[in-house]
Amino acid sequence: MKSLKKKLIKGVIALTLMTVLVIPTFASEARDFDSNAVIYGGAFSLTELNDRLVNGSGPNVGAGVYGNWQTPNGVRTFYNGIGIYESQFGNLVDGIVKRDGTVWVDGVHKASTVFSSGRVDIAPSTLQNYGPIPIYWREPKYSFAQDSLPAFVYLNYDGSFAYAIVKSCGNPITPNTLKAKIKIPPIIPPVVAETFDITVRKFNDLDGDSTKDDGEPMLSGWQFKIEGDGVEVFGVTDSNGEIAFKDLLQGNYTITETLIENWRSTTLNPITITLSDVNLIVWFGNTRIPEIPVPVTPQGEEEIIKGAFTEGGEVKGAFTGSLPQAGGETAAALGITSLGSGAYYWLRSKKLLLAALKK
Repeated sequence: MKSLKKKLIKGVIALTLMTVLVIPTFASEARDFDSNAVIYGGAFSLTELNDRLVNGSGPNVGAGVYGNWQTPNGVRTFYNGIGIYESQFGNLVDGIVKRDGTVWVDGVHKASTVFSSGRVDIAPSTLQNYGPIPIYWREPKYSFAQDSLPAFVYLNYDGSFAYAIVKSCGNPITPNTLKAKIKIPPIIPPVVAETFDITVRKFNDLDGDSTKDDGEPMLSGWQFKIEGDGVEVFGVTDSNGEIAFKDLLQGNYTITETLIENWRSTTLNPITITLSDVNLIVWFGNTRIPEIPVPVTPQGEEEIIKGAFTEGGEVKGAFTGSLPQAGGETAAALGITSLGSGAYYWLRSKKLLLAALKK
């Protein structure tokens, strides 16, 4: 009787061991129901894998934390974007992906330094945007909780590794060169408008011909204003007689100089110019207005000096006052400025005082 019991116990143990041996290892693997899974709960058969691509997966296929990943055709859209197609599924074989970044099929090493993908940024990861779906790529050692995971493996016609799909979560495993093939929307940099400069050069136009000639010096300390296209900037010419208005957009600008007493412009002031696609230099010329001395009259005599153009006798200005006494302590030459070209006379004697010629 004892012998029979021992035999029965041994039989049960043997059957139990056989059962363990015949059960596929993958069937005992845990399914991933987390936010990193491309397929919620994974897929352990080709039938299940196809169903997940067509019908979606998880309790939140419509919205929620899984969003468009778990909706019908959502995973298919992503798979197709990285070169995984249902037409290839008939050639998938069982294999494993190890945490060290290697892929194995039937004990044969097929690939090294592969990349794992997922929906969660597990450091260190690289974000690769696929349309509206963010995907993160990294080495398996950063995301695998186990030393190896079962996977569907697709091999090229020459037996080399193409890709794998981890069964517990549906996350793709690819060569690290595949990430360069992902359809990443181009990043369009913001349009930065090109800008240009306008340089003002200020010179002493000694001969008043409106042209900068050799020997005519530059003038420092002159104030200018530039305005246009929402810009109003002031500046003063430097020791070289220049001032640069920088970083201006294309458009029309008006430049105005502030005149200094006893100087007159020999070039346009103000001037409006169009700034297009090149930097511009604008010249401004000025010349001094000469001071004309007034002769000294006899002591105590008052005279009125009146100036008139010879053309038509047009009166342009007059000076009235007591002139200095000749030989006295207050004797001096009076200066009358801003006279136009023409002849000037003593009002009483009608004698010619001077002839002022002005360019």
